[in-house]
Amino acid sequence: MLEKVIPGRNLSRVSVTSQEYFDPMKQFRAARKIYNLISENGDLVNKCHGFTILVLLLGIVLTLTGSGYRAFMIIMKNLSWRETPGVLYVLVMTITILIAIVVHCNNTTQLIKKLATTVNKIECENFDYLKTDIRQVLESFYSQLISQPVEFTANDFYTINLALLGSIITSVTFYEIILVQFYAS
Repeated sequence: MLEKVIPGRNLSRVSVTSQEYFDPMKQFRAARKIYNLISENGDLVNKCHGFTILVLLLGIVLTLTGSGYRAFMIIMKNLSWRETPGVLYVLVMTITILIAIVVHCNNTTQLIKKLATTVNKIECENFDYLKTDIRQVLESFYSQLISQPVEFTANDFYTINLALLGSIITSVTFYEIILVQFYAS
């Protein structure tokens, strides 16, 4: 099944509900295999689409700034009110795309951080009860989670997360203030 989706990979099915995965060692190995796939795909997205994402986010900032200023000009009655639906449509669609990109990337990163916290918690709370081989798998998995975090970047310029969303909102607001000041003078 997965061989058809990801050609060139010899992947076996991973099911944490099947009887064979009630063994903790197999569960941790399955979780690590899933993490490795997510990590590889994150790296692939960053390498193949990083520049496209960078250009898209730059376009979003410019579109939000321009449309925001056009909305201001409509309010000041320098543009026809007939342009209002078009300006609102562009603003809503641009904001929706921005939020979708940022929230999706941020949620994926947060889930991986939650996985690292869970692995650490299992390791700490059950350290004395774990077999040596399971302990070693957990330690190496936790080290991998910490040293190789899954992050989505815009061509390695910045990480796509909620802090980026805040920065974009701040910069667009700043640009709008500058444009309004130019209009007033």
